[in-house]
Amino acid sequence: TVLEAGQRVADRLEPMVAKQLKAAFRRVIGPKMVGNPIMERSLAKPRGYPGDYLIMDMRYDDRVELGDGLRGLFDRYAFDHYQLIKERCEKIKRILTAYLLDLSPSGKPWRACSMGAGPCREWVDLGQQLSGRAISGPALPQVALTCLDRDTEALAYAKTRLEENPLLGSVEYVAADLLKFAQADSWPHYAGQYDLVYSLGVANYFYDTTLAMIIDTGFRLLRPGGELIITHKASETFNFVFADWVCDWTFVKRSVVDFTRSFQQALAQFRGQYEWRMEWKPDEEMFGIVKRLA
Repeated sequence: TVLEAGQRVADRLEPMVAKQLKAAFRRVIGPKMVGNPIMERSLAKPRGYPGDYLIMDMRYDDRVELGDGLRGLFDRYAFDHYQLIKERCEKIKRILTAYLLDLSPSGKPWRACSMGAGPCREWVDLGQQLSGRAISGPALPQVALTCLDRDTEALAYAKTRLEENPLLGSVEYVAADLLKFAQADSWPHYAGQYDLVYSLGVANYFYDTTLAMIIDTGFRLLRPGGELIITHKASETFNFVFADWVCDWTFVKRSVVDFTRSFQQALAQFRGQYEWRMEWKPDEEMFGIVKRLA
């Protein structure tokens, strides 16, 4: 209730003044965040941006100690708030598992690219969950995975976690800004080479022009028959106010209609070359999925 009242005030202020108001609020509540590693790292932003690889891994692990009093209330509210990220990871793992099981009888090689890979937690978990899984027929295919991220520390962290992963035949770590990737000299080596390209949460931070570039880049990476998956928080259900005021974590707000329009505009030049669908429930993130036909 306090945050919603504060947002109504902020909506009537100049953007810079509203930003100062939120910063003042965080100074008041800051002592209540002491001892909460996720909150502390969110505010400190040691990698220079919100949602870095270690914050994401801490959220996946529920790495938080619920305190007493007012701090405990903040912790509990934040803990519940984190679950959407875990659910997103669980859903991409289900999607990846389905791909792997469908491909296992064919024995075909399979290439995947994670754009904004972060800790690559989905592959860490799947390597542990599926390595001992008994299935009929040929074994699960070995995946050639490309981890694309601008943060070299995130890539180094992912590399330590993915070593000897039984699902991965090879892993390539590409330290590059996603927006400049398609203009790099190495681009022809990657274009049109992937069966699956996906991005978890990256789209939340970019406005329409940049999001269109991300969708375009992801689509051009696909082989015919490959799929592009991009996730986004839905303005219909996500609590943007809490993230913004408490964690200094600002997202671009998009509704289901807005997100659909982003794909349609970005892919207009590829008319007839793709199929599009949206998967979304109110308690989940939006999954925009594009299949390349030719």
